Amino acid sequence: MSDERNTAASDVATCTVQVGNPDGLHMRPITLVTQAASRYACSVSISKGETDADAKAMIQLLTLAAACGESVTVRAEGPGANEAVEEIAALISATSPD
Repeated sequence: MSDERNTAASDVATCTVQVGNPDGLHMRPITLVTQAASRYACSVSISKGETDADAKAMIQLLTLAAACGESVTVRAEGPGANEAVEEIAALISATSPD
């Protein structure tokens, strides 16, 4: 897992991780990501290359088409940003969706 953190402001956090699931970010892991993101008051986005997606929106996350081994960046802004990024990065880098 590649892990780069930037917490210059206490309410902004970013982390770049590699997709760990052999099937990439498909429906099951995306469901877990959106459920986790929805528990936080902060805004959470995930980007791959030039494409950004709201981590609380399944359809947007599917458009990333992130395959195993590809890097994505998780960014959160607002209350609980650090915790949100930590939890979502762990879900994305996990080798199994459960």
